[in-house]
Amino acid sequence: MRHKIKVTCYAGYRGNERPTSFTHGNKTLRIIEITDRSIEESTANRERTHRFTVKAEDNKVYRLLFNNDRDEWYLKDKG
Repeated sequence: MRHKIKVTCYAGYRGNERPTSFTHGNKTLRIIEITDRSIEESTANRERTHRFTVKAEDNKVYRLLFNNDRDEWYLKDKG
């Protein structure tokens, strides 16, 4: 299951390059480490999704997804 979230990104010369914090509900967490990242492109609809596995300031690991075509961020539940 995915939950829509708000994300603040580092914007370098290539645009929004990496997430720096995210807000889900009324809680904002700063990202202290990106442990994995990948890009997936759907062959069915050609949508591109950026996947980030991050460690936040609460020392928990989260999976963040960015849908490039919709310009939307999601928090993915474990499972």
